[in-house]
Amino acid sequence: MKRIDTSDPGEKVVNGYHVCEAVILGKNEKQPISVYSEIYSCKSEGFVKKNQYTMESIDTVINVLNRGYDE
Repeated sequence: MKRIDTSDPGEKVVNGYHVCEAVILGKNEKQPISVYSEIYSCKSEGFVKKNQYTMESIDTVINVLNRGYDE
């Protein structure tokens, strides 16, 4: 993933990090509520694949919604 380094006066494009974010929106809410947020690098130790973070975010949302909201 490329990003602009705004701390550099030349604003060079440099390598950055990936972000996986899952949010929910309540019926009467105007702002989304973050239920999962993970910043990661494909070059970090223990990295398996990007889909791992997507699946973790889905599992987190399922667990949040299964806390008695379906009764």
